[in-house]
Amino acid sequence: MSNARQYTRFRWAILFVFAASIVCAMMIAMSVAPLVGELSKDLGIDVGAASFAFLGIPMLVLAAAIGFSGFLIDRLGVFPVAITSLLLIVLATASIALFGNHYPALLLIRIIQGIGGGGLIAAFTPALALWFPPHELGRVISFQGIAVPIGLMLGLNGGAQLSRVFGNWRFGVSALSVVVLFVLLISLPVAFVARRKRPRSVQREKKEAAGSMRILFLMPAFWLGMAVVALGFWASSVFSNLCPGFLAVASPVGAGLGPASAGSLMSLVTLFTIAAAPFAGFLVDKVFHGRDLVVILIGWAFTALAYILISFPAVYGNRFALIAALLVAGCANPFIVVTIMAFAGKIFPGNVIGRACGCWMSIAFFAGSAGVMVESLALHATGNYRLSMITTGLCAILGLVITAALKAPASREGDTETVDVAGASPVCRTDAR
Repeated sequence: MSNARQYTRFRWAILFVFAASIVCAMMIAMSVAPLVGELSKDLGIDVGAASFAFLGIPMLVLAAAIGFSGFLIDRLGVFPVAITSLLLIVLATASIALFGNHYPALLLIRIIQGIGGGGLIAAFTPALALWFPPHELGRVISFQGIAVPIGLMLGLNGGAQLSRVFGNWRFGVSALSVVVLFVLLISLPVAFVARRKRPRSVQREKKEAAGSMRILFLMPAFWLGMAVVALGFWASSVFSNLCPGFLAVASPVGAGLGPASAGSLMSLVTLFTIAAAPFAGFLVDKVFHGRDLVVILIGWAFTALAYILISFPAVYGNRFALIAALLVAGCANPFIVVTIMAFAGKIFPGNVIGRACGCWMSIAFFAGSAGVMVESLALHATGNYRLSMITTGLCAILGLVITAALKAPASREGDTETVDVAGASPVCRTDAR
């Protein structure tokens, strides 16, 4: 059997479809966030109840759906799950124009959107791990780090802007279904071609799934990797949810920059975060030659340093030092979250990668929500952000220790996957270093 890795250009169509799907998932998840005030008036409820029902509950559903979708991916494949998820989001989002002014109906719609979003997020890494060679995974999986913030920005701005155009929040949010429909229509021919060119080993691997899952749960890398991605989401969620308030609130509680300056600074940090994702992938593939864990360790080291430094008045009281620390914290996160998913794409067999990555991402989303709640309680108890920043820095140190203990599983005969992609010569996808 030839070990030459031969992959056709069709894999780039796969990357486009699944990256665009991530954009759609995050866009729809955040589409009603800036419209909660108008939404609450329309439904006759208070803003807190609206935020909990239409932002909090859907995010919990999305987290749970990621784990469940991982099992479906291993049973059915990435495209059936992704296309069904896109279709659910299109139908649910379009129906907001008709049923968005009824509380039970809107809640059901948001739950369906969460289920669809979970399916799209769960499908990303397994799809790329199947269609791309290991030496490219660091760079291509980094597109998730680009797609997520783009989707968030489109959701936060698109729904609000379209609502102004249509003069009604329901029609504005519903109009976003056109974007998702466009991605769905592109996905259908790509899925058709992918079905004809799917790996020959898929059917064999499905029969071995049960045994492989038992092996998976005995792998230390599965549990340690789950802890790494969970802590990574904890840190990123605290950063995106608490840092804007920390920057805006007056001293001594926060940095005292005011809402406008805080918003501008966080936008700058977001741009650097987007750029950091492909840079992390480049470091993995080209500089460290596939050694993902080295890049993750770098990410944890910079995260711990940045959060602990931000907590000191000498840093947040100095504009230049504060900006530098924020940029380091924002850019370090893709080094962790994106790279650990590339690591997963290399170490897990194709017949269980959906469940493995689904479990990781599902737990990670729950951990992110828990991180925001815990650090918010710390803010409430102390009256300032210092304890929240320090504890997040300590979480980063814990993540560094766990990553240092994380090792790829020893190569076994059953872990070697023979793949025939798009009619190419058989290739052997082995474990990561």
